Amino acid sequence: MCRTSRLNCIIPPYLLKKLLESEDSEVRQAALDTMLTTARLRVSERFGRPSPARPPLVRVGAPSSTARRSFLPFAVMARTEDGPESADESVNRAFDGLGLTRDFYKEVFQRNSIDGRGMRLEGYVHFGMKFENAFWDGRQMVFGDGDGKRFGNLTGSLDVIAHELTHGVTDHTSGFEYHNQSGALNESMSDVFGSLVKQWSLKQLAEEADWLIGADVWTPEIDADALRSMKAPGHAYNNALFGKDPQPDRMSKFIHLPDNEDGTTAGCTSTPVFRTRRSS
Repeated sequence: MCRTSRLNCIIPPYLLKKLLESEDSEVRQAALDTMLTTARLRVSERFGRPSPARPPLVRVGAPSSTARRSFLPFAVMARTEDGPESADESVNRAFDGLGLTRDFYKEVFQRNSIDGRGMRLEGYVHFGMKFENAFWDGRQMVFGDGDGKRFGNLTGSLDVIAHELTHGVTDHTSGFEYHNQSGALNESMSDVFGSLVKQWSLKQLAEEADWLIGADVWTPEIDADALRSMKAPGHAYNNALFGKDPQPDRMSKFIHLPDNEDGTTAGCTSTPVFRTRRSS
């Protein structure tokens, strides 16, 4: 049984806060709107106040045996497994990413969807206005379009999609409490399996994989960077806009962060690093 209704966001708060220092007013506004929307969603999750938004809905799989509610009850169906491709590429990318992740867990681990019981995967695209994040909330995935400058459309990265859906696998297996080290392990497992799904889909050996998270959607105007790197932690990015990647590359650099949203790295605290060398 899923034990959490937490919003597991791919973009950590400290990166959005960094954008509030930008000289570009549109970049500042998009970051602020994303942070405020996320805060409202957390209130909605806690108190059951639904959002009136109408983003397109993507579904993969048969109806789940697990009853779930949505904070987006007015969403418009965009694509199902029984329907044709959409004219909206965001819809198709989300559909393909959900399906590939589901197939990965089925073929590699003989797991029937992320809950092991055939849970239908649902994704909502075009959420908000230039929303600079994607998240799993315990029941579904939600994708923003980004601002086109610092974040591309969040459906554009398979490893981001697989990362977020893996939070669902963790929810239904480990029972990790999302605090301190257990929260950090939650995020690290999502990074590992997010990269594995991408590697598996590309039919790569471990040595051929880039082990990067979010490279396809992170700073479209800047080449050769990513949100995080498992091959070279702390070297995913280094630029004037965001500074240097703070991820530690060994336990001697372990940092005790506060157990709250401000002390997060990838939505978690005190993130350890797995330097993965071999494929599962």
